[in-house]
Amino acid sequence: MDNFIAIILAAGKGTRMKSHIPKVLHPLNGKPMLDYVFDFVEQLNFTEKIIVTGDGHEMVENLVGERGKCVLQREQRGTGHAVLQGWDYFAKLSGHVMVLYGDTPLLTVSILRNFIEDYIHSGDDISILTTNLDESSHYGRIIRDKDRILSIVEYRDASCDEKKITEVNTGTYCFRTEVLRRFLPELNSENDQGELYLTDVIGMAVKDGLRVRGFFTRDWQATMGINNRVELALASRILRYRRLEELMMSGVTIIDPDNTYIEPYVNIEKDTVVYPFTSLEGKTIIGENCIIGSFSKIKNSILGKNVVLENSVIINQIIKEGTVIKSFSFN
Repeated sequence: MDNFIAIILAAGKGTRMKSHIPKVLHPLNGKPMLDYVFDFVEQLNFTEKIIVTGDGHEMVENLVGERGKCVLQREQRGTGHAVLQGWDYFAKLSGHVMVLYGDTPLLTVSILRNFIEDYIHSGDDISILTTNLDESSHYGRIIRDKDRILSIVEYRDASCDEKKITEVNTGTYCFRTEVLRRFLPELNSENDQGELYLTDVIGMAVKDGLRVRGFFTRDWQATMGINNRVELALASRILRYRRLEELMMSGVTIIDPDNTYIEPYVNIEKDTVVYPFTSLEGKTIIGENCIIGSFSKIKNSILGKNVVLENSVIINQIIKEGTVIKSFSFN
């Protein structure tokens, strides 16, 4: 997309993860959280990808490599302050900025593409990706007048009636660059947290007569952010089922999906049968018409066609077509 940059907010300390590893580097099914975000962002062909980093930035920078530009948020002073770190990349750009969190690996290309297309076609100044959650959630509530968003009320500031609103802010936005250049420098930290909130830009824009719209997705799970190990496990399960479904729809038989672990980089060709309690990991390739028996583990290996594997461990191996490996083998 021409003149459209993505800013990925990946500076959060992730204190609820209780870890020395940056939150966005925690793996889901063997793949770092931030890599999932990169996968769908890269497919949308942004002009530039900016990653805002914080504590442990060296580790994040190593993962990002040449795929994007990392900028360091030295002090954690809120989402508005985080976006300000990318100022040099949109200060002179006449175009658009999408802002999203690096801890949302369940988002999909289709949701983001529809969100962006709706924003571009509308001609509005800002668009916010929204969804419905029950009133127990602590997300910011969306206050609307039909297709126009009037404000976002943070849960802690919401009245009893406002807390009953189920449409919430997911934290993914599209802005015209002129809007960010105009209002980001005006943000102040006069709030309970002493931070610069990106959501305050919305209020300023509405007050100034700019057009703010919301794009609603029914897939609330896809918008889920990850803040602790419980949510990490839940998101891992959802992603695992997505991959299992892709494999089954492509012609692979998985006898018991609930008890089968297959990582995202594993490729399996049609007519292969995978029995329960198997673990297929790393960059593994399995050819057509194989049988992968229960309690097998395969990691970073290649299996040719018509291989039969009975309760064995295969690591860093190439198994020739038609090979039969009996139970309790370790290669």
